[in-house]
Amino acid sequence: MPYAMLANSLPPRQMGMYMGLFNMSITIPQIVSGITSGLILKYWFNDNPVLCIVMAGTSFILASGLSLLIKEKNEMQKE
Repeated sequence: MPYAMLANSLPPRQMGMYMGLFNMSITIPQIVSGITSGLILKYWFNDNPVLCIVMAGTSFILASGLSLLIKEKNEMQKE
């Protein structure tokens, strides 16, 4: 779904570059999270994995709320 939303708003000649940057914006945080989540669990949450799940849920709710602020290109032209 995010790739389809992005593809509709990109110039065709630069779609590959922007899709690559978008893909990096997704994968790099996943790699960093995989490397650092053990340390975060140990030092911030005292080895209590339930607190990590609570943090993940809170982040999910925040991100989903912020995604409601995104306007598609044709919606912006109406305003």
